Amino acid sequence: MIRKWLHDRRILGLSATVLFVLLLLSTVVLPLVGPPERERRVLWYPDSTRTATHAEFRFVPYRENPRDAISLYLQELRLGPARMGSIPFLPREIRIRSVLLDERNRLYLDFSPEMAVLVEELDFSLEEIEETIRRNVLHNFPFVQEIVFTVGGQVPNVPRFGIPTLTKGRSAL
Repeated sequence: MIRKWLHDRRILGLSATVLFVLLLLSTVVLPLVGPPERERRVLWYPDSTRTATHAEFRFVPYRENPRDAISLYLQELRLGPARMGSIPFLPREIRIRSVLLDERNRLYLDFSPEMAVLVEELDFSLEEIEETIRRNVLHNFPFVQEIVFTVGGQVPNVPRFGIPTLTKGRSAL
């Protein structure tokens, strides 16, 4: 039976055609039902001498919602660098409690209150941490217009229940 199948060219050609069509269909259908798409993101970390920053590329799952994409990106950033010579700038004890994106594409990041205490023990100042996060987010999400950082729901370096000074760059709303 198999010998006859191998010698009959019509059956062999038909079998090869069916196999080719099945492989072609599987390459079209499998990506549709397979794992979610991933997108490449750039993560910037300071080097150990703190004189420069190093870029790392990671593939993260695609998120349709921009706020969810930013939140996932910040989780990746918190994990720290994989590259030798780069150092993490955000300690693992500090959590990002909320990520909000308003209709004007202003991003609000609220850090856990432990940041106010731990920042005194860190190698990085609060301003350096904010600037590094700002650089990372604005590079990967250029639609973000402004980033507002809060610690425990309060704007840093502003007296409790105080109103920050409005400047030309900061509007009231």
